[in-house]
Amino acid sequence: MKRFILLLAFAAFPLLASAQTEFPGGFIKGGLNMHSITGTDAVTGNDISAAEYMGFGYNVVIGIEKPLGESNSLFYTYEVGFGTRGSWHAEDGSESKMVDHAVQIAVNLVYRIPVAANQSLDIHFGPGWTGDIAGKSVSKVQVMGDTYTSESKLKDYGSDFRRFDIVLTPGVTFWFGQFGIDVTWQKGMMPMTADTDIKASNILFRLAYKF
Repeated sequence: MKRFILLLAFAAFPLLASAQTEFPGGFIKGGLNMHSITGTDAVTGNDISAAEYMGFGYNVVIGIEKPLGESNSLFYTYEVGFGTRGSWHAEDGSESKMVDHAVQIAVNLVYRIPVAANQSLDIHFGPGWTGDIAGKSVSKVQVMGDTYTSESKLKDYGSDFRRFDIVLTPGVTFWFGQFGIDVTWQKGMMPMTADTDIKASNILFRLAYKF
């Protein structure tokens, strides 16, 4: 796992260097991240619904695109950026919220379908890696009219919490010339803590622009 993370990290440098000088097929995507968690709660034994634990954050990436061989419809992209992951839940006078800010790297295979003149639909899928760099969790409980609040920063989450995740990123981007609308599912593959199977699940709604 550590070798895989290092390979992803070191792969960024030559691509970013070329992007800074030329932006060959460069693009930027940014917008809303509806982040949530899914899995089986280790305490209650109930299935966690993503809709019940959904919060709101952001996701912004910059990347480059290159054709795969001589194909006019197959491409690959490399992206680096920042986003959030976390959850929000309120029930019976209690509220819990976690928002972590993470750096991310992703590689995608893209299949492009021409729709009309200067318009196309990109179907993309690939693996990625995220690493939390800051964040906090806040819990509020109301008892007899009084509200009790507890707060923990990322560094205080404990040794069982995993800051890093391997994700899959299927999605589609509809391009109108240089502008686009992207919808992507960012599915976490690693449990967020060592003793549960709770995983991140993010739905990204982003605007896109080609350089």
